Amino acid sequence: MVTFQDIVFLHKGKSAAIAILLVFLLVFVIMIPTQESARTKLHQELVTRGMQAEATIVDKYKDVLSERRGSQKKTSTRYHLVYKFQIGNSVINSTKQADSDIWELRQIGDTFTVLYLPENPQSNLPEWKPIKTNVEVGAYVMTGIVFLIVCAALYFVYRTLSKIKCIMNNGVSDKAIVTREIVHSGKKRRSYSYEYAFETRDGQKQVGITDKLRQPEHQTGDAIDILYLKNDPEKNMHLTPVYRDLWLKKK
Repeated sequence: MVTFQDIVFLHKGKSAAIAILLVFLLVFVIMIPTQESARTKLHQELVTRGMQAEATIVDKYKDVLSERRGSQKKTSTRYHLVYKFQIGNSVINSTKQADSDIWELRQIGDTFTVLYLPENPQSNLPEWKPIKTNVEVGAYVMTGIVFLIVCAALYFVYRTLSKIKCIMNNGVSDKAIVTREIVHSGKKRRSYSYEYAFETRDGQKQVGITDKLRQPEHQTGDAIDILYLKNDPEKNMHLTPVYRDLWLKKK
């Protein structure tokens, strides 16, 4: 069974990739709700003060996109309708993406009503384009919040693993004295962690705390194995039997 501690070495060399992934997720979280909110605001603006015009379809086409994932090839199709409408002496050309059923139904030469902003006719809305509502925006915002929580959790795991990896690779082994037992009461079971104190080889006094344990394993005054960074002893960890085995393998 792979333990949490084993993951420390499985993620070796992937710090940059994890950091890039976190940045990508954060950008995604910020951009998607913002873009959807802007689109919805534009749609509502077109509905409230948009002018009507008769548009004519002049062309239609579709893009077939292929993506290979391992041995599987996945394709997707995007459908587009090209239309024009006239405002005074100006002819406005526009292209909008459409659902497949709308694309099949609409033919070149068909006419339909379009809403446009007088100051910017390129901002227009065909009658077959659904109007986004605040409820839809709320769904996108909630999705963004969920992704933000996921990003925060991934970042916490990333920071924890990076700290453990650094200490395991560069730490100095020593003994610490348990100073206090902390009992965590859960709904189903209790867990236990222990505060400890130690003195570095150059005389600095430091403290730390163990991970939560399912069973009580120590008492106040017990000596336990730890690792700490020589240049930054505030970064230290309890050397559990599993960690010790992994650390010895590294050595």
